[in-house]
Amino acid sequence: MEIESMVANSALIKAREGGGSKGRSWKWREMFRFSHISQCADLAMTIGEAFETKSDDLRGECGSSIIQRFFRTQV
Repeated sequence: MEIESMVANSALIKAREGGGSKGRSWKWREMFRFSHISQCADLAMTIGEAFETKSDDLRGECGSSIIQRFFRTQV
């Protein structure tokens, strides 16, 4: 029984790892990772009101501008 559970546990660990090299590279993961919320608190105060009161089309434009600002700060 112990050997079977050890084999099952090792298979579970390998499945959670995702196969190592499969998936996106670490550079992409780093680029798409957002900053900690404490670093964005002042920006959230200026964006929140305008974002909640606009129509869906304007929300899309607002969201894309937020993402563009984020990527400009990452470069």
